[in-house]
Amino acid sequence: MTSIAVTADAPRRGLEVFGAACREAVRTHQVYLAIILIFVPLAPIIGIVTNTESVIGLTLQMPRFLLLLILFSATIFLGHGVWFLTTKRPKGALFRSMFADFKVRFLQPQRIANFLVIVVPLPLFMSAYNSIKRTIPYINPFSWDPQFAEWDKFLHGGVHPYELLQPLLGTPWVTSILASLYGIWIAVLILTVIWQGLATRDTALRMQFFLTYLVVWILLGNVAAMILSSAGPVYFDRIIGVEGPYQPLLNYLYTANQEVMVVSVRGYQYLWDVYMAGSNNYGTGISAMPSMHIAMSTLFAIVGWKANRTLGIIYTVFAAVMLVGSVHLAWHYAIDGYVSIVCTLALWWAVGSGMRLAGRRRLVRAAA
Repeated sequence: MTSIAVTADAPRRGLEVFGAACREAVRTHQVYLAIILIFVPLAPIIGIVTNTESVIGLTLQMPRFLLLLILFSATIFLGHGVWFLTTKRPKGALFRSMFADFKVRFLQPQRIANFLVIVVPLPLFMSAYNSIKRTIPYINPFSWDPQFAEWDKFLHGGVHPYELLQPLLGTPWVTSILASLYGIWIAVLILTVIWQGLATRDTALRMQFFLTYLVVWILLGNVAAMILSSAGPVYFDRIIGVEGPYQPLLNYLYTANQEVMVVSVRGYQYLWDVYMAGSNNYGTGISAMPSMHIAMSTLFAIVGWKANRTLGIIYTVFAAVMLVGSVHLAWHYAIDGYVSIVCTLALWWAVGSGMRLAGRRRLVRAAA
């Protein structure tokens, strides 16, 4: 009887432990959650105030984001299995030992609770960000492109940056590979979010990453992009109304796409059509300055170096590929990337300083 009672009581105790872990996770992530709760309602409010409700969609990111989250979480499970099989020599049943190791590493209540508190609100946050991004040309029409083109030319010795890259990268197969690498950015983003969401070794680093993650999307991806409204080299002619300096690059990209698939080329017209239709399709919105591809890649590199040297090198190389690709594929002016790097580094430092100051204040209050 005692054994049966203990077994029946186990689920209730498990739920109590998990509930306590969730409450603790909410408490420790209260700043993160507060930022999201304040930011998300701004999207529909901006839509109403500016009469741009047609481009607002707070649920668009959720299905795909959650699907990708599930797929990449499964990838982590499979990766753990491969690692376990190749590095461990378990005694007894293989799969039972593998699952026991996985349970110890990933299925602890506090780790799961911390992970859920981070990732569950993210689709809503990203939908709000993307919705606000789509309002940019309606609130502040694209106007900075000629200036950014001139600054690019000035900073690179009187020539446009793509002209410096063309002798090195102007081969269809090279361009195709670079475009494919540029396209996996979203996969790298989700994997990095999952990695840091599950991290337990350095909780301060993890918190600084996610707070900076939110701040970068808001301040650079929405606020700065709204102020510095620009469409990018690929849309330069359409925005300005005359043939600009990027036509040779675009001619090359379209020609290269006829020889071998260049995935970026397929996105040019799609994004423009959605913009002209004023709709709120998933993952759309035109904005060049600052480059969020480069901003996020810079953030990945920072946290990579903080974790270990190998990850730091891998993420830095990835960020460099994103920077070069953004110019060669006509998505961005080089200055978009430069500004993103500098601002992301500054925001990382600012968030870290704020965390340290808040920590000192808590210690003072505890000692009082």
